[in-house]
Amino acid sequence: MKNRAWALMALIAVVAIIATACGNGNLQPPEPSQPNQGQKVVKMTMTDFAFDPAIVNVSENETVKFVITNNGVVKHEFRIASMHEIEEHMGSGHGDHNGADNDANVLVLEPGETGEITYTFKGGEKLIFACLLPGHYEAGMKGSFDGIGHDDHGKDKDGN
Repeated sequence: MKNRAWALMALIAVVAIIATACGNGNLQPPEPSQPNQGQKVVKMTMTDFAFDPAIVNVSENETVKFVITNNGVVKHEFRIASMHEIEEHMGSGHGDHNGADNDANVLVLEPGETGEITYTFKGGEKLIFACLLPGHYEAGMKGSFDGIGHDDHGKDKDGN
C-alpha cells in the first residue's frame, strides 16, 4: 500500500512538472483579439430589393469591412463600382454573377448567407454599391457612399 502511495505522489509530481514546463506561467486568460485599428465595420442587409443602410459615410483612405447578410428570398450581390463600370456592365448583358469575373469588389450571396468585403476608399472617382443581377438594379437595388469624392448618391448619367 505504501508503494502505491509513493507511486501516486511521484505521478502527481511528474504531471505538475510537465504542466509547469508547458505553460507560460501566466494563469490569466488570453486577451481577446483587437479589431484592426482604423478599420470601420459596416453591417448591412440585402432584401428584395434594397440595401440597409442605403447610404454609407466614408472618408478618403478609409478602410471599411462590409459584413453583409442576404435576408431576401432570392440570390443577391453586393458590388462596389463606379457609375461608368455599372453602365458598362449593364450594356454588356450583365456578364457573370458567380464570381467568375474575378472582381474582388463583388460578393454574391444566396438567401440567408453572410459574407464580407473589405475595401479602401482612395477618393476621386464616385462609387456606389449595387446588385446587378438581372432586374435588381432596375428595381432600385443600389446605395451610395457619402464622403470625399463619393457624393452622387448613386445617380446614373440621367440623374436617376
